[in-house]
Amino acid sequence: MKLPSSHRRRARPGLGTLVDIALDEADDARAQAAFEAAFETVALIHRLMSAHDAASDVRRLSEAAHLRPLHVHAHTLAVLRLARAMHTQTEGIFDIAVGALLQRAGQLPALARPGHCAPGSSADIAIARDGAVSFARPLHLDLGGVAKGYAVDCAVVALRAHGIASGLVNAGGDMRAFGPKAHPVQLRFAGGVRTVAALRNGALAASCNAGIEADAEPPHIDPRTGCGVRSAWSVLVQAPSAAVADALTKVALVCPATADRACTALRAEWRAFEHHAVAG
Repeated sequence: MKLPSSHRRRARPGLGTLVDIALDEADDARAQAAFEAAFETVALIHRLMSAHDAASDVRRLSEAAHLRPLHVHAHTLAVLRLARAMHTQTEGIFDIAVGALLQRAGQLPALARPGHCAPGSSADIAIARDGAVSFARPLHLDLGGVAKGYAVDCAVVALRAHGIASGLVNAGGDMRAFGPKAHPVQLRFAGGVRTVAALRNGALAASCNAGIEADAEPPHIDPRTGCGVRSAWSVLVQAPSAAVADALTKVALVCPATADRACTALRAEWRAFEHHAVAG
């Protein structure tokens, strides 16, 4: 996605992609403090929710939450609550308990604990009043379908807390704009770049299977069947938050009818494009 010119712009690697932040802010000191706060927030969320980091909250939960309740960071707790709500809203299609399927497909590392996860879902995640998290059965979590969008939302919160009134955060196709400016959203097609939306005071996420080799495992899993999904399109979702938009892209790729119902309930909308459209 191409970002418009702005007074200030910084980019750093994070969340498995490049996090690009553009601000409409004339004061250099204020902008620099805001950039640092936003990037630190993104880095923290990455550490907490990476399934590849043995010390992350996600891995700790996958290793032991079926044995005893565990306390996690407030950010992790917020994402777990959102994930459970999205699981209900999407009739089980959005499910963060697909880690065992992704592990078998070679997309996630194996857990240190012995044994295999029995079939389970986000409905098996319990959160006590004190915030302790427990599982009704062993689960292997993957927050990759929502954590990047959540990090974008939190980066915007950090920017606003430092007095920034207008800007855009883009993390590899998950983006959120705030302030009066309308930001053009562009996708790359075989024939070139095309503007497909305008984003103002809202969020957007794009997802596709473009570029996946025919004999490779598809990156999206239908938790109802345990099978990878090869879509014939790329999807773009606009929603009030980047976390919700991020989650709904996976739902749209797996089951368009469910995406229609969920988008109506969540004040979101989605569009499909030909298979070779990719975020620019």
